[in-house]
Amino acid sequence: MSRYLLYACFLLFFCCKGKEYPVSGLPAIDTAKPVQTVVPGDPRLSPISSVLGFLAWYRDNETWVNDHHYIDGGLKDSSTFYHINWYKAEDYLFALRSSHFLSENYLQDLKQYLASCDSLMKKIPQNDGPPIALDFDLVIKSQDYQDIYDSLSVSKVIDQKINGNKAELVIRHNSFRSHRYYLTKYGNYWLLDSNIVSFRRLFSESTEYLRHR
Repeated sequence: MSRYLLYACFLLFFCCKGKEYPVSGLPAIDTAKPVQTVVPGDPRLSPISSVLGFLAWYRDNETWVNDHHYIDGGLKDSSTFYHINWYKAEDYLFALRSSHFLSENYLQDLKQYLASCDSLMKKIPQNDGPPIALDFDLVIKSQDYQDIYDSLSVSKVIDQKINGNKAELVIRHNSFRSHRYYLTKYGNYWLLDSNIVSFRRLFSESTEYLRHR
């Protein structure tokens, strides 16, 4: 086989591979199994290392995750209003799932948040400016959070409650930011259920001003 044919096959292979997802290096957790094989050094073996492991993964993959633009309409096509493109939204959720740090409860709550935003967009048509309740990062739930990434190596638990397979942590990331995290243990591994505030409360707080207009 000539080197030109090999090169053509090489290009065809990479063009036809389909979607690429960064590898977290962690095995997926089968939550239906009460016991999983323990992998030494897996950050999900403790609540604090699971939280910090996810934040480190998101820091490294944030741009790629948010390249899945799930909002269509608006200025690029002023004849249409904002709405959720569910095909792209599923890609966004799959990208987060590929971290293997998040529980299905987390992902379903996030999907419901997007559905609530989609319903709101239909009630209040908008094609300019930031979409209501979607003008911040949905994972960190803030617009300004670089300081969290910068503080991961010094973040520490200041309060922890563990009851059976449920854990609630308050982590101080730096002198001016502390966040609350909720996790569930599946077998030997802790997966994140919620961080900072629930998506239900986040939606309520993000749209509260609409109820006073």
